[in-house]
Amino acid sequence: MGDNNILKQQIIYSGTDGIISISSLISGMIGAGIDPYIIILTGSIASFSDALSMAISEYNSREELDTTVVTFASFYAFALLVLMGAFLPKCFYVPWVIFIILILSMMKKLFSEDSNVLKTMVVSILGGYASFSFGKLMRLIPKN
Repeated sequence: MGDNNILKQQIIYSGTDGIISISSLISGMIGAGIDPYIIILTGSIASFSDALSMAISEYNSREELDTTVVTFASFYAFALLVLMGAFLPKCFYVPWVIFIILILSMMKKLFSEDSNVLKTMVVSILGGYASFSFGKLMRLIPKN
């Protein structure tokens, strides 16, 4: 059975990965001008499969069921929160993701010595912006 500190770390790291992975995917797809239905469908599939991948990797590294379950649940929960933002008008998506990053940053501050909430938020936002910009760039690729 994993100790409490490891479980707290898994909540933060898996949640962060869920937020960054799915918000970057969605941001890139928005930047590329993808249909909202496809964004939600792709985000849903990616959320589940990425959470499963992280949980399997966690189990293979520690062989502890509790950390495996926490890894899956944390990634998936935060990824779904991000995905919920895809249902909002586009102008609310970025503030929604920033709000979720703020929640996770505050949890990180409670759970660990690292209290640099601003650093966590800035790095996360820059990642989303880079994905959005990459999606915009991909629109330049001819369809035929």
